[in-house]
Amino acid sequence: MSDDEYLELLESKREEIVSSLLAMCRTKRRNLFKTGPVAGSVAYRFSVHRLCDKQNTNSLANRFVSEVMEQLIAEGRLITAHTRQGEGVRTATAQELGEQKHKPTEQTEGQMTMTM
Repeated sequence: MSDDEYLELLESKREEIVSSLLAMCRTKRRNLFKTGPVAGSVAYRFSVHRLCDKQNTNSLANRFVSEVMEQLIAEGRLITAHTRQGEGVRTATAQELGEQKHKPTEQTEGQMTMTM
């Protein structure tokens, strides 16, 4: 399997990967964070053993899942924080997701600002 075919396979499983990442990062409280190798565990779960990957490093799967995780962080669906054990991650609560939807967007060119 070539690298392009492998990336297409991973792309076809994007929704499953996203749901696995969100499930793995779910916590019961807002002050709890997962500090383990979340992306690596999910990448291993969705990896395919290929002949060209003799050391079984799953570098393409690791990179793909890390990019998906960074996208979820940028979208605000995952929250990161520095903990005593290192960088931690958790899923955003419904309240946090709701706050994001109501954030004012940046002013685009040609818009006027009204102050009261």
